[in-house]
Parts: sequence; C-alpha cells; structure tokens
Amino acid sequence: YLELFLKGTLLSLMRIYQLQGLESPVAEDKIFSNHNLQPLWNSIIEMPIIDDKEYRKTIKICTPLIRDFYEQDPNSEAFRYPFNKKSDKKTLENMTDVLYHRGPDDSGYSFYSLNNCNIGLGHRRLSILDLSPHGHQPMKFDNLEIVYNGEVYNFKEIRNELEKYGYSFVSNSDTEVILKAYRKWGIKAVDKFNGMFAIVIYDKKEEKLILIRDRAGIKPFYYYFKDGLFMFASELKSFHQNSSFYKEIDRDALAQFLMYGYILEPYTIFKHTHKLKAGYYLELKMENGEWKIEKYWDVADYYKKPKLDISDDEAIKETDKLLKSAFEYRMVS
Repeated sequence: YLELFLKGTLLSLMRIYQLQGLESPVAEDKIFSNHNLQPLWNSIIEMPIIDDKEYRKTIKICTPLIRDFYEQDPNSEAFRYPFNKKSDKKTLENMTDVLYHRGPDDSGYSFYSLNNCNIGLGHRRLSILDLSPHGHQPMKFDNLEIVYNGEVYNFKEIRNELEKYGYSFVSNSDTEVILKAYRKWGIKAVDKFNGMFAIVIYDKKEEKLILIRDRAGIKPFYYYFKDGLFMFASELKSFHQNSSFYKEIDRDALAQFLMYGYILEPYTIFKHTHKLKAGYYLELKMENGEWKIEKYWDVADYYKKPKLDISDDEAIKETDKLLKSAFEYRMVS
C-alpha cells in the first residue's frame, strides 16, 4: 500500500509540473518500473519546490505521512531492498521438478543468497542436440549463467562466427553458443538467433536478470512479481510450489477466456502474473528492483517493408527456397 501511495504522490506532483508547463524531474516509466520504496521516497523529497497552491497542498498532506512511517523504522527492509528473500533452495527444487515432464533427462539448480536478494535458477533437461553432460544447465561462463528452453536452429553459423573472435567451445549444444553470443554482443545477440526459445541469463557482474522470449512466442514464458517476490517459469504450476505465490483470479482475464477461449498476452488467469510477450525481453536489476520490458522484434515491421518487384515464377522459387531452408534447419535435431 505504501508503494502505491508513494507512486500516487509522485504522479500527482508530475501532473502539477505539467500543468505549470514545466518538465517533470522524474520520468513516468521510472516510477512504474521501481518497486523499491527508498528511491521513490527520495524522488519526492528531492523534487524542486515550485510556487503552486496544489503542489504545496500535495506536499503538506503526503510528505508527513510518508516521513512518519519511514522514521518509525528507517531500517525497514521495505525501504532498503525490493526483494523479500523468503525463497530457499528447496523451494527452487520443487518449482523445477514439478516440470519433470518437460525435461526427464537431467536437472540442475543454482542458488545464491546475496545481501539484497536470493537468486535461484532451475532447469529440467530434455537432451536433444548434445546428449553429453557438457550440455548440463544451468550453464556458466565468466560472469554469466543461463537456463534455457528451446532450440536455436542456426547455432552452428553463430558458433563459427564466435570462433573467429577467439571463443572456444567444450560442448555441441546451442546453450553454450547462446551464452557466449550474449557475452560478445549483449542483448543484440538475440537478433542473430533463428529459433524458438525462452532464455534467462543471470549477469553477476551487472547484477541483473535478462529474460528473452522468441519472436513468435512458440516457447511459453511466465513471470510473477509481487511483494518482493519475482519468479519465472515455463508453466504456471511452478509458481504454486512457492508458498508466497498469491493466487488471485484476474476477472478481466477470465472474461477474455470465456469470450475467446484463451487469454491474450501478456495476461494470465492470475493477477500479478504475466506472459512475457513474443519478441520482447525483460531486464530486472538486482540492486534496486527496477525492471523494464523492451521489444526487439515485431512482425508488423516486415509487413511495412516495400513489396518485392518480382514475377510469379520468381516468387514461387523464392518461397520454395525459404521453405526448404526452414525445414532443413528444423531437421538439425
């Protein structure tokens, strides 16, 4: 409730700035992406004072209430950290193993207890490209760690390109290629991936998580963020293994299901739980809980391109070529 109150206060002050023809010192997207109370509180008390009746009224009403709460417990974790640190490794294992049917060949878990949060990465493996233990996940390289579901069809071409930059490989898996491609190109690496994938990369140096979903949304990808708990999984049933998961039906989503027979992305049947949209990635910072969702691909951009000036015969040949290429890529596994 205090988070909502802080954000409401900031938004009210921003509107007053706008009505005065002034540029707001706080970006609106920063307000909604921040779940840490301390930066929100700092933004209020650090806003430049303006000579406006509504501004003075808002500050007079809101600031004492927030300050009283803060002064009662200045070391409250609500102000210090955006994450509740209530999950443990056993919870991670339960959340992972409930998806045994998705990956019966192997399992892996990484759990880190940091000052401001606990981080867990779990994976159930269905061995396809590399049947050896070298394809085990979570997979680590330098400051990066990955869990990944799917297949990048053109991983051999990307691997060859990375080898020219001096990268070496110990496995025949596309997982290692994805990990080292991210190490080389960052989030721009996703532009090179031709496939279906749900990827999570933990960057220990930058202290952030990157979640990436394929362009067409073939691979499922869910995430949940409420009361300092952030979770992700391929199926909603994983979240039920965490006792802090707040299961509240989203009536608007239910109405969508009754109307269409399915729920539109990014919504799910539960509140505070979403599907990561196809062609998007989510970045979450461990230090302050700030997060953003960005689009990296949109089919509409291709529809808007100029039409090819070719004959019907040429179009048939080009379509045949593209289809054969698509089939060959999918025959790799």
